[in-house]
Amino acid sequence: MTRINALLIALIIGFAALAGTFAATRTTHLGAAAQKQNAAALAQRRKQLAAGEAALRKALAASPPAAAARTAPATGAQRVVYVRPAPIVIHKHRAGGEYESRDGGGFDG
Repeated sequence: MTRINALLIALIIGFAALAGTFAATRTTHLGAAAQKQNAAALAQRRKQLAAGEAALRKALAASPPAAAARTAPATGAQRVVYVRPAPIVIHKHRAGGEYESRDGGGFDG
C-alpha cells in the first residue's frame, strides 16, 4: 500500500470519526431540550386539569343534594329480554311425491 493510499484512508476514517462525534453530541443536546419541553407541556396540562377539577368540585358543591336523589330511578336497572321471532317456514308443494299418485309415481312405485 502506498503512502498516499494510507493517508487517504486515515483522512476518511478521521472524518467519519469527527462526523460521528458531532452527530452524537447533537443528538444528546436535542434529547435534553426535548425533555425540558416535555416537562413544560406536562406542567401546563396538569395546571389545566387542576383548574377543570376545581370547576367540577365547585359545580358539585353548588348543586343541591336533593336534585341528585330526584333524578335517580326508584327501581333497579331495567332488564332487557330479547325474544327471537318465530321462524318463517315456506312449504312449496311439488307434484310427484310419496303417495301422490297410484300410477307409478313417487317412492312407493
